[in-house]
Amino acid sequence: LSHADVCEGWSAGDAHDYCITCKYCKGKGVARFAVSTEKEGFQDSGMDGEHKGKLYCEFLSPWVLRKEVMSILNDDEGVSALLDPDFPSLSKEKATIFWNLIVSLKREELPTAFLFQGSFGNSLITPTPDSLDENDANYGL
Repeated sequence: LSHADVCEGWSAGDAHDYCITCKYCKGKGVARFAVSTEKEGFQDSGMDGEHKGKLYCEFLSPWVLRKEVMSILNDDEGVSALLDPDFPSLSKEKATIFWNLIVSLKREELPTAFLFQGSFGNSLITPTPDSLDENDANYGL
């Protein structure tokens, strides 16, 4: 299926439906995409042969992705967790959320560099969320 076919198969507004409905056969299933890199420490899907070095992620609808991101943002670490360079390698679920963010932002032609902030010696965004103290709580308002 193409990217457009996958998008058409999502249940609009349903943040709990991880499946798509195929427009050709009307069957339900989970769409996946592959990510591969040469980066040291990249956690792949643990497969051998031609699939080695690839991470297969569930393709999340915008509604499911929003729910997952909001869950992370509402946790103790908040946005700092998403900017942590180790975030995608902490678990398969976090890698799936991270790579879906990249795919979604790229689809809308929005910048993605901020998600790689922790991978660079200098911050791409200042101030960083963890550099703010409680006196800066109204920063930007």
